Amino acid sequence: MYIVILNNKVKKKYEHLDEKNFKRLHDLFSHLETHPYPAEEYDFVKLSGMNDCYRIRIGDFRLSYYVDTTNNTIKVFEFERREKAYK
Repeated sequence: MYIVILNNKVKKKYEHLDEKNFKRLHDLFSHLETHPYPAEEYDFVKLSGMNDCYRIRIGDFRLSYYVDTTNNTIKVFEFERREKAYK
């Protein structure tokens, strides 16, 4: 079982989402607690050049996170709308 940790910037964006997207992300975080590498369930990609860092596309958003297997934590360090993530 992993603990999902959001940095302050991500937490602020997450708390201001509309109800539909808030629930969608809440479900993702719950899923990550038991499956930190959800290859089949989500659009999941390992970030090149970064050890243990991954990106998930969920709806209109991209979420980037680091898996710390030593401490059983998942640290979410980036959360952007997809159109902003490319700029």
